[in-house]
Amino acid sequence: VVVGISRKSMLGTVLAWSDGELEPVGIDDRLIGSLISAAYAMINGVNLVRVHDVAETLQVRALITGVVDAKGKMGTGH
Repeated sequence: VVVGISRKSMLGTVLAWSDGELEPVGIDDRLIGSLISAAYAMINGVNLVRVHDVAETLQVRALITGVVDAKGKMGTGH
């Protein structure tokens, strides 16, 4: 499965609604929405995530991987 939601207009709309606004959030202010969407996709088994903000998304992936690895080691004495 491939997901390409980075900076999409629907992110701008949802982010605007969460602030009580009617106008979508601009493309330059959609990073958090893009990162959360990518994280959700990764956690749910998406194989490929198409993004604009590669460095930031790689940080998200590293955090997810670290959490998953740590969860697997919990209770094993490590």
